[in-house]
Amino acid sequence: MIGKGAKNLPKEAIPPCSRGRLTAVIAAALIIVAVFNIVAWWYLERYTPNTGYLLIRAKWALLASLKKPIDLLILGDSSGNQGVDPETLRDNLGITSVNLCTIGDALVLNDAWMLEEYIGRFGPPRAVLVVHGYDMWSRDINVSVLSKIPGSWWRRRPDLGFGVKNRIRVILNRYVPLYAETASLGWVIRHPGSAFPSRLPMRPDGFMVETTAEPDRVKQDVEVHLQFIRQQERVLSDVNRAALRLIVQLAEANDFDLCLVPGPIYDSLASDSAFLVYFAAVRDTLAAVTASSPHTRFLLTAPVTFPAERMQSADHIVGAAAAEFTSRLAERMRSMCIDDNLDSSSTGCR
Repeated sequence: MIGKGAKNLPKEAIPPCSRGRLTAVIAAALIIVAVFNIVAWWYLERYTPNTGYLLIRAKWALLASLKKPIDLLILGDSSGNQGVDPETLRDNLGITSVNLCTIGDALVLNDAWMLEEYIGRFGPPRAVLVVHGYDMWSRDINVSVLSKIPGSWWRRRPDLGFGVKNRIRVILNRYVPLYAETASLGWVIRHPGSAFPSRLPMRPDGFMVETTAEPDRVKQDVEVHLQFIRQQERVLSDVNRAALRLIVQLAEANDFDLCLVPGPIYDSLASDSAFLVYFAAVRDTLAAVTASSPHTRFLLTAPVTFPAERMQSADHIVGAAAAEFTSRLAERMRSMCIDDNLDSSSTGCR
């Protein structure tokens, strides 16, 4: 039975359809979507909850802000971002350096492009540290992440074979967040109280200071790493191989030392037999790729290890441990005469 209130229900009067009216409705809808997209793009450029994207943007901005040459470039992923402290290098070696490390999914490609960008502006640095976690080398292209790297990098070396389809994906990922960053926007909607997060704890020299250890998370992270190792059928992807070769070519052509460094590791994981086998395979593969380069050095043949109480995850250390890790690197650089090459008054040790 229809209640008495039914007679008070509104009755829609649908106007006759015309091409002009339909065009106006579609145009209005597109304008509304465009406005929302612009607002979302503006917001995510400044307050994205995706710290990986934020870190890439911050490090490229740091590179662009450099006003004069420096002695040492520190490139790599997040293990180097919070593991290598330029202040400690200065105190130990008396050199200037900047930490431009980003995230693992940016691959060695990001290292190569940053290095080329720096050389194009200032000429070659005196040395380059490339610091990566062991598990980065097998990774392949992630278009969503690479899209956050500025510039028309698909025109750069190495040739990625990016056709029209992938370039469209880059454009969508860069400029259409309503399509590409729904997870970030959804997170913001669900957590309005965190819509305007504080900035990264990054110093002017690029080092990201993390102070809170998470030992329970570190121990849980071990199984994630071991599962990764069990599932891997390769240790070096083609794209990382090509990017590493490009960096080696730049070192040879410009006469600077290239130092490859494995990121720090939780001591319990580093003693696992499966990890040791996989790490050795990575090290030996990288050695084979760089064998013809007298400028390429392996500062460490085994990772520096730390207890869970000094780490955030199984491959990320906190600031106090970073000073120790960086001091170890400085000692190795000194023992291999790399610090002589960084001294402008020296003739070098080669």
